[in-house]
Amino acid sequence: MVGLAAIAFGMPAAAVGCDNCGNSSPTHAIGDAGTPTGTGASDATPEATTLDAGTAADATGANDGGVVEASSDAGADGPTACALGDGASGISCGGSCVNPSTDPGNCGACSTVCEAGALCSSGLCQNVAGNLEGLRWQLPCTGPYSTNVCLTEVDGSDQQVLSTTLSGLSEETYLVTLLFRGVVEQKSYDADDAGNAIAEGPDGGSNPQFFVTGGAPAGDGYNIYELQISDPPQTYFLNAGSSNITNTWPLDYEASIPMNAGATVTLSANAIDNEEITNNSAVDGGPILVPGVPPYPLAYDGQFIQMDIVSVTPAN
Repeated sequence: MVGLAAIAFGMPAAAVGCDNCGNSSPTHAIGDAGTPTGTGASDATPEATTLDAGTAADATGANDGGVVEASSDAGADGPTACALGDGASGISCGGSCVNPSTDPGNCGACSTVCEAGALCSSGLCQNVAGNLEGLRWQLPCTGPYSTNVCLTEVDGSDQQVLSTTLSGLSEETYLVTLLFRGVVEQKSYDADDAGNAIAEGPDGGSNPQFFVTGGAPAGDGYNIYELQISDPPQTYFLNAGSSNITNTWPLDYEASIPMNAGATVTLSANAIDNEEITNNSAVDGGPILVPGVPPYPLAYDGQFIQMDIVSVTPAN
């Protein structure tokens, strides 16, 4: 039973109503896998705002400067010089000695912050992966099918694939750390390398073992969530587990991925049979909540994964 996904790159999200996000059943906020940590969301709750399937969140790092200006520690004669641990010269910001040439929180001056997806190089914020911020696979339930299974469709298709290109300096390799959060069904993969993500979130995150490198999906009808990087070439799957389970599971993990400047980043989701497991926890069947991600505090009626930027650093 699988669902479809849709994704888009580097575009502000169009806010839409989430008419069916609410559910009066018990709910579970993301924490340890399958552990209820939240409270139920009433259907009487005002309509929540969510993202269109596969669109980027409103606050992206895809801009020409990627900076937020703020006050510095500079006095009348400018910022106070200090010595860094490697003997180089830095400036004092907030009581710490920082390198304004490379510090994304004090880029070029104290408290000049590079936005998500940008890094600080030679004292300037350079957007590298801002167009990856807030990308979202979203597979809504469009109608009932059977117990714990619903129909799903996005734009009349059972598969959608969209791509974007990583920015950055020519021939530079970057380590892009991404945060994945959402609600998904499990899928069996013949994985080359399982469990190389790290747990995130206040409760240690959920299911970092769902992130696998390489391998191939089983030939069944369960959802495939896939991320491809063209350079260096690699395929990652985001919901690795066991097919034929009729529950969904929370995602809340980080993964660091090498990407070369100019690489094509492709996200895809395959509905296969236009069916998917409904948002229901293995604990008692109530829907899973994802704090901090729309339509929270309501539960999403279907499955989704949202991808956000944690950091970008030069890898070579």
